[in-house]
Amino acid sequence: MNLKDYFEKLELTDIQEFVENQVSEDLNLEFKTANYPTNTSFDLKNFSKCISGFSNSSGGIIVWGVNASQNKNGIDAANKLKPIKNILKFENYLKRNEGRAIVPLVDNIQYRNLISKDDEGYLLIYIPASEISPHMAQFADKHYYKRSGDSFYKCEHFDIIDMLNRKSTPKLKFEVISEKVKLNPDRNKYEAIFSITNIGQVTAKQIVVFVKINNPYIISRYGIDGNGFRGMRTTPTKDIYNKYLGGNDLVLHPETYHEVDKIVLNEIGQGPDLVDLIIEYKIVAEGMKLQSGTLIRKREELIENRNQ
Repeated sequence: MNLKDYFEKLELTDIQEFVENQVSEDLNLEFKTANYPTNTSFDLKNFSKCISGFSNSSGGIIVWGVNASQNKNGIDAANKLKPIKNILKFENYLKRNEGRAIVPLVDNIQYRNLISKDDEGYLLIYIPASEISPHMAQFADKHYYKRSGDSFYKCEHFDIIDMLNRKSTPKLKFEVISEKVKLNPDRNKYEAIFSITNIGQVTAKQIVVFVKINNPYIISRYGIDGNGFRGMRTTPTKDIYNKYLGGNDLVLHPETYHEVDKIVLNEIGQGPDLVDLIIEYKIVAEGMKLQSGTLIRKREELIENRNQ
């Protein structure tokens, strides 16, 4: 479950369990008490800092109405429920000030109120990781913040430079799509296309992809379409990786994907047993550091999702 799904599923019972179980704050979870309407400047400072810190990091959830203090391990943990009176007015107050709290604005911040009785309850705020960081906390001394462990810290110069560099760098994701699995006594079959998707905000150029797969899987002899077509030009290597070059012809714009090649279990004759598929890959592009990873498709998962 991703962070947004978790945010959408939280209910009153979960808030109560945070306190009962002394749940600790972490990289993506922050507990806050509200002073509204007596000390709104303090609330806005916390609000502004949280938006900056979470959006400049990996995103997070603020749970307003829960007090946290250090436990025996020195980590802030929920220890008392402090529901907010006039919860709907408090929510509207933060929404009205969101545009003043952060520069530049963070897209897709979401709010949920959980009312325990009358107009009293808790406010949940989901703050996504931003693709256009850094974001400055206007109500927190106009500093830039990031999240580390269970707390926020003021960004150093190198933090800001790193975020600015990431804004000018493409972000490519390796994926397996169009899987087809057939099992029968005479011939087990598996085929899938692997692709790259630009999930960043910068166009990717001069893309190079390295792929290594485990036996008995192979790269199809006949390409993606069965007629020898491959999405990128192949080139020999001295190691056991298959190397694909995008060259000047392949330009991958943000939120677009490109099919590279096809993986198969067998293409002729009796098929071997279906086993876990393990793909090791490396991707690099102009202005982008080499990115590597491993994608594993378990045999049980392949069987479960096989074509009927």
